[in-house]
Amino acid sequence: YVISLKGNQGNLNEEVKSWFHKAQRKKYSGIAHEVFEHTDTGHGRIEVRRCLQVELDTQWLKDHDKWCSIQTVIQIDSERHIQGKETTETRYYISSLPVDAERVNRIIRQHWEVESMHWTLDMTFNEDSSRIRRGNAAEVMNALRKVALNIVKNDTRRQASMKRKLKMAALDDTFRAELLLGT
Repeated sequence: YVISLKGNQGNLNEEVKSWFHKAQRKKYSGIAHEVFEHTDTGHGRIEVRRCLQVELDTQWLKDHDKWCSIQTVIQIDSERHIQGKETTETRYYISSLPVDAERVNRIIRQHWEVESMHWTLDMTFNEDSSRIRRGNAAEVMNALRKVALNIVKNDTRRQASMKRKLKMAALDDTFRAELLLGT
């Protein structure tokens, strides 16, 4: 597993941050660790992600008996450059996986791609508020929403949000036909 840490895990998030500070002070001497850096570009932005994975001595944790399966902790530093503005963010994770920074970076990135799709479905179709519950209707509607999202996403002729394009397709027979036929 790879689990994101936030403030809702009691002291664990702070303890992991402290472990990273301790390991850094020791210059990672005697501590298995690995760094992987990846740069993404596209849509007018540049994102540099630095993944630092460090082996954790679980005895160092306050409630170490609860966390005995943790092998490593991960720090992701993201630096984004969009239209001359720079933002940075640091996130922490716990993992049962051994040190392999490239692999855990890929796992974390794939998770965020899935979360991004769910967020888009909810913002576009208000999916979280759906009251469809009978049989497999919820799964069928989810699949249909994803098909509609992909059709609209593949349209590059008009610059508009997903929601706006869907509304345009609902009101304009010609535009709807263009989307469905891919012309």
